[in-house]
Amino acid sequence: MKAETITVTFWDHLSEWSLLALVGLLPIFFLPLTTAPLESNRQFLLLLLVVVGLLSYLMKVFNTSALSYPRGPLALAVLGLVLVTSLSALTSRSPWLSLGGYLEQADSLLVVVLSALVFFLVSVVVNHGGESALKRLSLAFLAGVGLAVLLGLLSAFKLYIFPWVWAKQPSFNLVGSTLSWVILSALVLILLLSWIFSLKSKLAWSNAYLWPSLLGVVCLGAVAIVNYPPLWLTIGTVLLVLAATQLVLTSKVKSVLVLVIGLALFLGLIGDRWSSKVLLSPEPRPSFFQTLQVATGSWGWTRWFLGTGPATFGQNYLPYRPALEWSLADGNFRFHQGFSFWTTILSTLGLGGFLVWLW
Repeated sequence: MKAETITVTFWDHLSEWSLLALVGLLPIFFLPLTTAPLESNRQFLLLLLVVVGLLSYLMKVFNTSALSYPRGPLALAVLGLVLVTSLSALTSRSPWLSLGGYLEQADSLLVVVLSALVFFLVSVVVNHGGESALKRLSLAFLAGVGLAVLLGLLSAFKLYIFPWVWAKQPSFNLVGSTLSWVILSALVLILLLSWIFSLKSKLAWSNAYLWPSLLGVVCLGAVAIVNYPPLWLTIGTVLLVLAATQLVLTSKVKSVLVLVIGLALFLGLIGDRWSSKVLLSPEPRPSFFQTLQVATGSWGWTRWFLGTGPATFGQNYLPYRPALEWSLADGNFRFHQGFSFWTTILSTLGLGGFLVWLW
């Protein structure tokens, strides 16, 4: 019995270690001497660590004969997303492209399935390890994201630590584009501020708050130097919702929270009057109406519910793009993503996928 307990504990730990490595390394992992340093290699890392975690879970099930899995509306939504994406891939115009996206597109069936398995493994690990396991996973994720944001901040000030020429550009960062980098910084900043202001007791300084506070300062610096007004408005709006919730539940709101909301909304309304230290390079993408035209043109009478298949927007763009663009661009040029994630989903997964994502 003791040997069996040790074996089960080992598989539990291995599942958690694989997830810790995944959430910590994924934001910063890249292999420079490859054709796609960021996208392909991160998908390889995701595949490897998910397989390790899944095999560990199956070995635990084999030793204990007990099957655990997540339940609830969120689990059903994730399962529905996998089913709709799988059906869309089966009926895809380009099945092999929909299956793996050539390991360069994040909306392929492979990425959706792996992401669902990550959700499954996190639920199992947290259910077994409790709050301590959730805390470890959160800290590993924040550490990886914090390092990615910090490296992007250094690049913005032309402080480069990587020796490759393509990495010595102010726009280079481990997230992708400059806009993606600053959006990630804003999201992490919102999470940290929401956590701080949702604490029931007054925040007393201790070592437990040191690293989250430093991460918040780094993310705030990234948002500040880019000075993108919509992000300030987003931060202010989310915190305003948090303040309204606190007011309804406790009949009081922290004065510091009100001050932060006012400052964020102020910068969002007039922040564009100050020059930014980092210029957002324009990201080429089709307009909203052009993307809708590609989506509705690719549907026809048979593909309006499941779309043309995951990761197929680039194939849809060439035959269904607006006629005006034929004379303005190279005839072989194609966008692989639409105006936004949601409008791209309309083309690739149809109304069925769009509704599942909304769920």
